[in-house]
Amino acid sequence: MTSNTDTYPAPGALTHPIFFDEAVSAHFTTSAVLDAMIRVELALARVQAELGIIPGEAAEAIQSAGRTVKLPDALIAEGVAKSGVPVPVLVDCVRQEAGERGGGFVHLGATSQDIIDTAFGLCYRDALEIINTRLGQLLDRLEALSSDYVGTVMMARTRGQLATPITLGLRIAQWAQPLVALENELGQVRKRALKVQFGGASGSRSALGENGKKVSDALADVLQQEPAPPWHTDRSGVRQLAAWLEQMTCALAKIGKDTSLSARGEIAEISTGPGGGSSAMPHKNNPVVAEFLQSIQLLAQALGAGLSASSVQSEERDGVAWPLEWHLMPQLLSATAAALNHALVLLTDFRPDVQAMKECVLSNPEAMAEAAVAAFSEHMSRQEAAERVKAALRADEGFVDAVLRNAPSPITRDQLFDLHRYLEPAKEVSEQIFASRTQSNCG
Repeated sequence: MTSNTDTYPAPGALTHPIFFDEAVSAHFTTSAVLDAMIRVELALARVQAELGIIPGEAAEAIQSAGRTVKLPDALIAEGVAKSGVPVPVLVDCVRQEAGERGGGFVHLGATSQDIIDTAFGLCYRDALEIINTRLGQLLDRLEALSSDYVGTVMMARTRGQLATPITLGLRIAQWAQPLVALENELGQVRKRALKVQFGGASGSRSALGENGKKVSDALADVLQQEPAPPWHTDRSGVRQLAAWLEQMTCALAKIGKDTSLSARGEIAEISTGPGGGSSAMPHKNNPVVAEFLQSIQLLAQALGAGLSASSVQSEERDGVAWPLEWHLMPQLLSATAAALNHALVLLTDFRPDVQAMKECVLSNPEAMAEAAVAAFSEHMSRQEAAERVKAALRADEGFVDAVLRNAPSPITRDQLFDLHRYLEPAKEVSEQIFASRTQSNCG
């Protein structure tokens, strides 16, 4: 008999195609995070030498040690199991490598949280570059599609019911609307989340006295992070980044949900992209990519809840809640990047049935009752116009014949049921949405 370990798929094979992004996750491997921590330690030695706090030859020895030090996974795991953080064993390794010239000056005035928070900030920054690039590509695609379908009339649906005619271009622009806001907000999110952390043992920088702030500001400059007072227990910057990512997954899930609904057999107005075969029903084309977007939003919501819980820190440092960030934030960043990639796949294969959309509008003329009331109101009171149109909606002869019979003599069928009346207003709103792209976060 074959063992379960031989036949059962690894969890990664089950979930990575949905939730995992290789490019972003590469910045959160053990080696990538440790490399970032080494960068922080080397930068710290560099600025302390420049400020005259440690000898120049000590900084040179530390720089050399950082390039050659070995940090085996097993050793790091042992260190975390013993200390709850990887920094003590990392520092010991660098000190040994730096020898007598520099070993005694490694990590001067810092604490483990300084190194870890600053290092994760570097990793977040690299991940955000990927996410920002994809977000820009997605918004460019949405803007192009909105323009392509500026004249495609379709039925709007509110609370699951037919509403009034709009354009497909407007719906696409509305998909983009929250994403435009998120793109515009990223610069501010970076400032809050990508801050240097340097507070020393208890957040007061007391080990370096009057040099504490100088070292912190110089470290921020070298690492290209925001200067900041120590924020050991203030996790609001990380939470703002997490919230920004969660909001993006919500916006992308909206695209997935709308696409799934529009692909339903009884509607069939939009194709749902590649894949989607059924094991039991060959006629089906399941909206798998659109569903991925919705699944990721649910995961992001759960990760966000965990990160919210980790924000409550005890006194000057918390060894209980803080490590949750190391586990949850990389997942949230990876899942968000995966969602952007899925959305790009979905919209690259975007194939609406324009004729089906138009036929839905024409077969539901009652949806133009609002326009009829507006037209009637030019010749009578608003109340009388509404009453006439409501009477036409109740008439046995059908809405079109009844509303024309009740219409004032100057009004023609073309005036009431001309679909072109819906194009310009929808175009104006769509253009306003995309015009709000400031791209202030770029560069």
